[in-house]
Amino acid sequence: MSSGNGLIGSHATFHDEESPNVKSYLLLLGGADYRKAFVPTRGDWRSRLLFSSVLLPACKHFMLTSHEAVLRPHNPTAYEAASNTTDISEFYNIVTGAFSGYEDEEECNNAVNGFVGGPGRTARNVTKPFLLVYADDDPVEPEGPDQFWIDAFNKGENVASAIFSNGSHLACYESWDLKTRWCDKLVIEWVELMQQQVDNAAAETTPEEGIKAATPGSAL
Repeated sequence: MSSGNGLIGSHATFHDEESPNVKSYLLLLGGADYRKAFVPTRGDWRSRLLFSSVLLPACKHFMLTSHEAVLRPHNPTAYEAASNTTDISEFYNIVTGAFSGYEDEEECNNAVNGFVGGPGRTARNVTKPFLLVYADDDPVEPEGPDQFWIDAFNKGENVASAIFSNGSHLACYESWDLKTRWCDKLVIEWVELMQQQVDNAAAETTPEEGIKAATPGSAL
């Protein structure tokens, strides 16, 4: 969910084919090019409030303050700049360029940002079921992603996207009684569907094929 979708999206983009034990990808409430995630096309005062008053302080605490003993000596100038910035996009650019372990920001994005430039590469190449879910009233991405994201997912063979009418960011309650969350039901339904696909595939596999699949390179 949320920022964790960057990890899942990157895994699908860079490691899908080499990960046979991964059966599907489900991304809830977000998923974007890191470089543009904090400047949503239809962002409003809610977006600015969330980024500046909640996410930026949290990033500074967990990424900088908690690792000051390592990061500040490594690059004091960048550490101070990241600590003092009031813009979360600038914060991302600073820490990516100075503390990612790559030579520069561009190299880092190409290596770890699965959605760099948009979802086209993921939509074209992922071989497993991949669902990206947004909420229309999510202040992080109001009204969902840009149209070219929707177009890319409409063209992909194994991908789909959905925009729920409500859910805000991570809350996802079905009504104002705050008793049930549609995202919880969606996760359960998705897992059950994927398990059904695995079971169906296993039922269609002969014993000989199952042995070959379990022991690559063997022959009966």
